[in-house]
Amino acid sequence: MLTRTLRNLERDGPETRTVRPTVPPKAEYALSPVAHESHDTLQRLTDRAGRNRVYVAEARAACDAEHRPDPFDAQGGTPRART
Repeated sequence: MLTRTLRNLERDGPETRTVRPTVPPKAEYALSPVAHESHDTLQRLTDRAGRNRVYVAEARAACDAEHRPDPFDAQGGTPRART
């Protein structure tokens, strides 16, 4: 799975792969210029998510409490009686 993920990243462009002709063969991976260009933006998003994780958890809990599924609807619980 790791090899597949690394190959997909190489294919999509954010990493480069260099194979060394040794026994056994050795592959080295590095961030491409495209990945370096995106690094600052991704770091800011990661930092923002970390700073706001408590707020996000509270917002999710409030929304879930407000929109709890009806336990008696046809999807999740005892079907409603037909009238």
